[in-house]
Amino acid sequence: MINSDTSGLATKSKGKSMTLSQMADALKALPEYQEVMSKLSQHMQIAHQCMEKLRSNNLMELSEIEQTLATGEKENGSTPSIADLMELVINQLKSMSDPKARFRLLLLTIMSQNGVKEEYQAPLFTAAQITNEQEKVLEALVDTMDIPLINKGNEGKSRFQKLFGNTTKKNIDINSQYANSRYVPPLKYILDELIHGKLSIKDYPAVRDLPESHGSGSGTATSARPRPTGSARQKKGATARWARSKNSKDGSADETYQGGRVIVFIIGGMSWPELRVIRELMQKESKEVIAGSTYFTTPLTFLDDIQRLAKKPKSHSPKPHKKSSKKSSKRYPLSNE
Repeated sequence: MINSDTSGLATKSKGKSMTLSQMADALKALPEYQEVMSKLSQHMQIAHQCMEKLRSNNLMELSEIEQTLATGEKENGSTPSIADLMELVINQLKSMSDPKARFRLLLLTIMSQNGVKEEYQAPLFTAAQITNEQEKVLEALVDTMDIPLINKGNEGKSRFQKLFGNTTKKNIDINSQYANSRYVPPLKYILDELIHGKLSIKDYPAVRDLPESHGSGSGTATSARPRPTGSARQKKGATARWARSKNSKDGSADETYQGGRVIVFIIGGMSWPELRVIRELMQKESKEVIAGSTYFTTPLTFLDDIQRLAKKPKSHSPKPHKKSSKKSSKRYPLSNE
C-alpha cells in the first residue's frame, strides 16, 4: 500500500488524521483491492448461477431420491416402504421438465429395484411421459441386460444384479460427511480385498502367477506424484498422520506409499463415486491406486449408452426359441396400452 498511487493521500495534509470514510476511499482506489473485488464479483455471479440451476431443477431433492434408491435407506437411516419410495419417485417425475432427466430417473428406479411392482408401473410410466423411442430402450433393458421391468419378488436375480449386487457388503457409508454421497460403489470392496490379499482368484483370475508378496503389504514404492496434504472429506476427529512421511518423524522427507501400485481400468465408463472411493482408499491404506477408464460416466453418457443398446440389431433367434419371441410384444405393459 505504501508504494501504491494512493499512498499520497495519507500525507497530503500533514498533521491531520484521515477519517474512516477517507481511509475507505483510499483503500477502494487501490489496484489490488479492485482486482480482488472483481474476482469476488465473478465468483459470486458463478455461485449464484449454480444455485439457480440447483433450485430450478430441484437437484437436491433429486440426488436424495437417487441415494435412497441406491442404498435402500433415507438420510436419517430409516428404510422407506415400496409405496413411499414409489410416491417420492412419481412426484419427482411430475415436477421435472427435462424429458431426459425424467427418463434417467425412471431407468435408475427400474435398475435399483430389479423392476417395479405391476401396480406402480403405469403411474411411473405416465409421470415419466414415455416416448416410443424410450419404450425401445426399456425393451433393451430386458433383452440385453436381463433387467426385468416388473419385479417378481425372489424368483431370481438378473445378470445385472449378480454382477453388481453384492449383498454381503453394505452399500452405504454411515460416516459420510455428505448425505448426498453416502452410496458406496462395489469397487471399494473389490479394491479393499485386493489390497489386503483377500480378493477371490476364482472371481478375478490373474493372467500370470501372483508374486509371493501379494497381499503382504511388504516393500515401499515411491509415488510418481506427491501425496496430498489434506482431504476434502476429512472426518471429525481424524488426524493428518497419513500425510506425514513414513521415513521421517517431522514429515520433512518425501511421502511414500506402502507396497506395490494398484492399477485399475474400467471398460465402459467410470463414475465419480468410484473415483471418490479410490481416493479414500489411497488415503486410508497408504496405497497408490492409478485409475483409468474409457471415459467418465455422466447422466447424458449413461442415457446414450443405454440408447445405443436399443439401436443394436437384434440377433435372429433359433427356431426352437421362436415361440418365446411371440410373447415379447406383451412383455412390456405400458400406460398407453
